[in-house]
Amino acid sequence: MKTKEIVELMLKSSDHNPYTGMISKKDNLITAIDLAKLCKDFADKGQMDEAMNIESEQWVVVISELEGMSLNCESLILKQQFNFEIHPDELGKMTWNEAVEAVKKLGDGWRLPTILELHLIYNSELKDKFKTDDYYWSLSEFDSSITWFFYFFNGFSNYNYKDYTYYVRAVRDLTI
Repeated sequence: MKTKEIVELMLKSSDHNPYTGMISKKDNLITAIDLAKLCKDFADKGQMDEAMNIESEQWVVVISELEGMSLNCESLILKQQFNFEIHPDELGKMTWNEAVEAVKKLGDGWRLPTILELHLIYNSELKDKFKTDDYYWSLSEFDSSITWFFYFFNGFSNYNYKDYTYYVRAVRDLTI
């Protein structure tokens, strides 16, 4: 079998969950890589029937090909999810009104992140740019005196009065 055919077979063999149906492209790639690694282990042990009669060296190439596809998929997912950039500096702890003013002073379109953007950041490797043991303000207001905040320790979001003090990190929309 050619490497391309094996890669396609790995992807096709792992594109759905028997209980929940189709899975995401990212999860499909992760599962295909795990399956290819399992087949390589069988080949390393001489269990060629389980390794689909494919030598270990070819499995190494297949795994490398799948991992490359996974990196490209991850990059694409991040570009689709994040149409904003994060300011390199944390602005400190302040009330919500002070935060809005501090972010405005940065100029160039900087603003507080929305609560959805904070959730996106939390579920990515970008959460390392935030203190994991404290709360951050969002731009998303609940009403005129209450706004949403986000806790990076556990991904918890809630709302509170604007006179509380939470950390501030600015974002701005990317222009393409």
